[in-house]
Amino acid sequence: MVREEQLEIINREENKTMELEQFLSQVEDLADFGSRSEVEQAVKVSLGTLGERLYRTRREKLASQLPDPLKDYLESEVDGEAVRQDTPRYSLEEYYKRVAARADLSLEDAVARSRRVMVVLTQAVSPELLDEILDGLPDEYRELFGQNPQDPASPTALN
Repeated sequence: MVREEQLEIINREENKTMELEQFLSQVEDLADFGSRSEVEQAVKVSLGTLGERLYRTRREKLASQLPDPLKDYLESEVDGEAVRQDTPRYSLEEYYKRVAARADLSLEDAVARSRRVMVVLTQAVSPELLDEILDGLPDEYRELFGQNPQDPASPTALN
């Protein structure tokens, strides 16, 4: 008999990319959102801000494992003319501040919603790609993807 966790892994391997509706529903299940549009906004802003922070090649690899609307979200905050040297390099705290400003949220809500989006993202992409993405970011970004904060002063510790 196949256990539920095994079935989920098998289904993920068979369906190379998670469908948009499934992605949004899983994010919605992880947090208390007031409406579906708030879920969509959290996903768009979180992915857009992550896409802005990633080098083009990693962003393209990530996009290749996501459904079309999510691919567009990854590019939503990116200057199409930017080259590798122009990729913004900012801290995790600045990531959260940008999400808060773009979604008109408190910093605490931006942290909570971004982290929930990234939990679902980790389920939607291959472990190898996730490792590559994390290798290209400062270590503190591991908190965004579910790791407990190492520093009590981290904005992630707000949750």
